Amino acid sequence: ASPISKVLELLGGMEEKTKKQGQEADDAIKEADDFCHRRSDDLGYSIKTSTTEKDDLEAAIAKAASKIESIATTLQETAQSIEANEAELTKATEVRDKEQADFAASEKD
Repeated sequence: ASPISKVLELLGGMEEKTKKQGQEADDAIKEADDFCHRRSDDLGYSIKTSTTEKDDLEAAIAKAASKIESIATTLQETAQSIEANEAELTKATEVRDKEQADFAASEKD
């Protein structure tokens, strides 16, 4: 084997090795690219789902806040009604006590 054929043989081997390494690098890049696309899709779905959930929770919070306001108004109205009823009861009790005293006094006579 001549030195030129040895050099050509070495160059051929280097070419095959370089092609193999290039193919391996291409495969690694494709795998990384596929991973990135899958991850991007997963994150996009997660963001969409989380946004929908956030919107649902905000709507539930608004509904609950409205209900709290309604209940607070009802509670305030009930408290005022109780206060008015207690005042009427006190007044009625005073009238009844006065009438009972008047009746007892007229029975003594």
